[in-house]
Amino acid sequence: MATFRQWTLVYIRTCLGTPLHRNIRFPTPYGWVEDVLPRLDDPDFADKTEERLPWRIPSSHRNTLVRTVNEVHGTLDFLVPPNLGYKDQPVDNPKTARRARLNPAMMEAAFVREPSQCDEPTCSQMKQLYEYKDMQRMKDAGNHKYVLDVDLLDLYDSLIFFRGDSNGEGAQEELERQIALQGREWSKTYWRRQDIIAYSYRMFLEYARIMSLDRENDLPKRGRNIL
Repeated sequence: MATFRQWTLVYIRTCLGTPLHRNIRFPTPYGWVEDVLPRLDDPDFADKTEERLPWRIPSSHRNTLVRTVNEVHGTLDFLVPPNLGYKDQPVDNPKTARRARLNPAMMEAAFVREPSQCDEPTCSQMKQLYEYKDMQRMKDAGNHKYVLDVDLLDLYDSLIFFRGDSNGEGAQEELERQIALQGREWSKTYWRRQDIIAYSYRMFLEYARIMSLDRENDLPKRGRNIL
């Protein structure tokens, strides 16, 4: 990605933000879908048979993620949730397990097709380091009980909270099912295409207002220009 110097302090609108840059985040349709259609591609939670955590994307800066969840050497510490029926029971001390036991049983992450977003010799090195698989179809992805965010901070703790350990002990599957159903209902109610458009217009108008030196009189003109 190209970089440039910006001598004037201005906000930059992006779909991502960092604590360093404080960019203005706006809604983006990247990866947006109205719903999983046909609905047969997204069976009920109890009918999903794949308990490993899936993740597929062309090779990029997610090297740490793919390397971490495919590592078979060494150990890792994770928290186990209280047993069902003991909501007030505190979480016990972390447990330790071999990566060779946990990762193959719980993770299913890989880059797809072939190395990209890189130059030689980096691309050739990437191909030697990682296994590249086919992109998953929506039907294949819909058979997984769990999905992955890209934050590695509490990846194993969060997954084991819902899934249980490699033997399924401590699983909170009914809670996971309720969260998934409510998340789908929220997205179909508040994350529609018209919601994204309306929010974007409102955000751009507010940006024009606060950046104007004459906020009361200049807003209509600046609003038209920025939109």
